[in-house]
Amino acid sequence: MSIWYLVPLCFVIGCVQCVDLPARQTLMLDLTGLGQLRRGSSLYAMVTGLAKIAGPGVAGIIIAASGETAVFFINAASFLGAIAVLSRLSRLSRQPGRASQPDRPDTVRPAGRTGYAPPPDPRTTAVRRFRWLLDLPRPVQAAAAMALLIGGFGLQFAVTNPLMASRVFHLGSVGFGLFGTFMAVSGIARNYYSSHRKDPGPLEFMAWSLVFGAAEGLAAVMPVAWAYEVIMVALGAATQLFAASATVYVLQAAPATQRGPALSAYNAGFIAFVPAGAFVVAAIATIAGTRWALIGPGLAIVGCAAVLTIRAILTARTATTAR
Repeated sequence: MSIWYLVPLCFVIGCVQCVDLPARQTLMLDLTGLGQLRRGSSLYAMVTGLAKIAGPGVAGIIIAASGETAVFFINAASFLGAIAVLSRLSRLSRQPGRASQPDRPDTVRPAGRTGYAPPPDPRTTAVRRFRWLLDLPRPVQAAAAMALLIGGFGLQFAVTNPLMASRVFHLGSVGFGLFGTFMAVSGIARNYYSSHRKDPGPLEFMAWSLVFGAAEGLAAVMPVAWAYEVIMVALGAATQLFAASATVYVLQAAPATQRGPALSAYNAGFIAFVPAGAFVVAAIATIAGTRWALIGPGLAIVGCAAVLTIRAILTARTATTAR
């Protein structure tokens, strides 16, 4: 197969993932409810993390036995199970007596003695869609901003880890592979830890953003490979805890009518800027050196997280004083 066939296929897969990710996040909310959302999201991330560790090994065995084509066919067939489960859930949700409960008290507003307020005018909603980002709550905007920095520029380890392994530590393929393994294993452990924590507030994902940025900058100055691997453990944990707390907070803090735009803003920040971020990080490594490809994004993340944390604390104090 020519690369010119693979490029459009990869583009189509990326377009599907842009729709699939918000849909899965919303489905998790429907399955667990707001009270168990964090536990469900963390356990889901833990299971997918295990699959990411085991999957490449299984794929390698299949490739050795039957070739690359068999891997694609088996991967495609695996989605039939997910389709069957989703179809079953769809039929159950349409059964009488299984109507969904009110989403949360502050999203359903009574309208005097006549019952609930009518839905907004579709024409008004269409006009407001042009201002959907500015209409989001400030903490949700902060989550989207940090997702942009971390997802677009901080999580460029596909660029930085090979450079650190080859140019800085002079390791082979095994040493390079251990970087990702340490990061993935720590992420699974932290997802289990996150599943037992309470619902997050805005300061929690800000704190994990600070930890991520500081750890990334610290990883850049490690003198030996084993010390770099230790920092990879902290980075994997901070990544998963930020993603879990920020995703759950966005779903819980955004009103029901704004939940779709809120997820779009958050996921756009986390995913859409990855190509541009890879180019920027690679350019930094070429111009300033490999270590600065980690130091630069780390400093930017710490600075932005610190500013947003201070603003959130001051806003909370102002609201408390006004009461």
